[in-house]
Amino acid sequence: MASTSLAQSISSDSVAGGVAASGTTLAVATPTLWTVEEQFRALYETASTLVAVFEPSGSIVFANAAFRRMVASQDTSVRETNLLDFVHIHDHAACQSWLLKCRTSPSTQPVRIMLVGSEARQIPVEASATLRTEPGRPPLLHALFFDLSEQERAADAQRQTAELLGLVSQHAPCGVFITDAAGRLRYTNQRWRAQSDLLHVNDPRGVWWQMVHPADRDRVLAQWHGAQQAAHEFTAEFRVNLTDKDPRWIRARIAPSFTKDGRIDCCVGIAEDITLQRQADDVLRRAHDQLEELVQRRTEQLEGANRELNELIYAVTHDLKAPLGGIGRLSEFLAMDYAPKLDASGTALVGEIQTRVRKLHAIIEGILVYNRVGRTTDAESEVDLNELIPEITRLLDPPPNVSVVVPEPLPSLAGTPHQIRQVFQNLLDNAIKFSDKPEGRIRILSRRDGNAWEFSVVDNGPGIPARFHDKIFRLFQRLDLLPNRPGAGVGLAVIKRVIESRGGQIHLVSEEGNGTTFRFTWPDSPRRWAP
Repeated sequence: MASTSLAQSISSDSVAGGVAASGTTLAVATPTLWTVEEQFRALYETASTLVAVFEPSGSIVFANAAFRRMVASQDTSVRETNLLDFVHIHDHAACQSWLLKCRTSPSTQPVRIMLVGSEARQIPVEASATLRTEPGRPPLLHALFFDLSEQERAADAQRQTAELLGLVSQHAPCGVFITDAAGRLRYTNQRWRAQSDLLHVNDPRGVWWQMVHPADRDRVLAQWHGAQQAAHEFTAEFRVNLTDKDPRWIRARIAPSFTKDGRIDCCVGIAEDITLQRQADDVLRRAHDQLEELVQRRTEQLEGANRELNELIYAVTHDLKAPLGGIGRLSEFLAMDYAPKLDASGTALVGEIQTRVRKLHAIIEGILVYNRVGRTTDAESEVDLNELIPEITRLLDPPPNVSVVVPEPLPSLAGTPHQIRQVFQNLLDNAIKFSDKPEGRIRILSRRDGNAWEFSVVDNGPGIPARFHDKIFRLFQRLDLLPNRPGAGVGLAVIKRVIESRGGQIHLVSEEGNGTTFRFTWPDSPRRWAP
């Protein structure tokens, strides 16, 4: 039988295996001795594509190694089997129809079928066949089977991605749309169509900016084209082009997606309805403007009241100074001119008058100094404390038993020189004035604290009871811990006002009988507003 001789020459387990192992070598070594069938056999056997030769009925005459590995195994014979034995039962009808067409036509359209391999593995393939006829021999179909597994997996992945995109976008709280590189719509979700007043259009295919209000369109398009040229993400806020409805505001973000060669393939955008946010911003802006106006008005009123108060303080203190000075001079004349006529009691009363006059004068001067703090327009400069502290010490002239010690070099401070002097002079004056030990020791320490310097003025004096710590910085507060110590109760209040006007802080650490530490900070730069 002719078909049998052909099958013997094309397919047997031993011959096929031999060709698989050495068919190429034979083709090179003895090509002139081979028949056309042998050449086909060698070519088919070594091909990576699935190849089978079968009769029009589907009976397999030859199957190459790739086919055998796919549907059975390398060593399993497929002779005397039918192609339908390896086709999924659901595709039998399609395969039989395809075989029928192949019998009557030299070339037939490919067919997609599912092969069933070993362990019931399903393999999607596309089969193409050519009918070959030779005189005296029955026709044979030479078929190629292209494995579509990777394509099917890619298609499944793409389908799942599309389904996931559709699911996510339909439930997203914002409009979602996809465009081509030119901005033409490819996909829109329902919320985007609602935002654009296009719910009546199931699949709009215009440009995405058809949703933009004409008044904002030129601005938005200029931003869009600029982002496209730079291949950057696009973001813009605009009004929506709605009909017979209140204006709506949208914030759109569009990100480009690139091909492997760097070109923009498509753009994915989201559109958020920010109407309520814009309305809230408008309300807040109006409230802010009203508040600014109110603050400005109140500030002007406060500044006016402060000016009147300052003028009043200045007028009162200066008006008090003149008669107070007169009382002082009269008491001095009385003491000098009528000393012989005054007894001891009278002399004491005159001395008491002079003491009260000096104290009242110190109070008036203290009020003026306190009122000027924070309102100075003097220029700032660098003050070297290593020069200032010795100068202040010489001016205060402490008793021989009181020493002022600076263990380490002090920094230079930026500020108004007379205010820096005022702070250190008042603190040192208090420490010297209230010293009660046989050997009084006053130390000045410094350390860096962020953008400020921190100073400590430490003494070994009588200390201050805790119940007075909150009162000591108040104006006109005198503790009188030691008798016969002069003062008007203004110095510490002035110090606190000077330090706080610059943005620093001051506090004390003290226990009765164990000395006092005044600790304060002096920022490098003053704060922008005055108290």
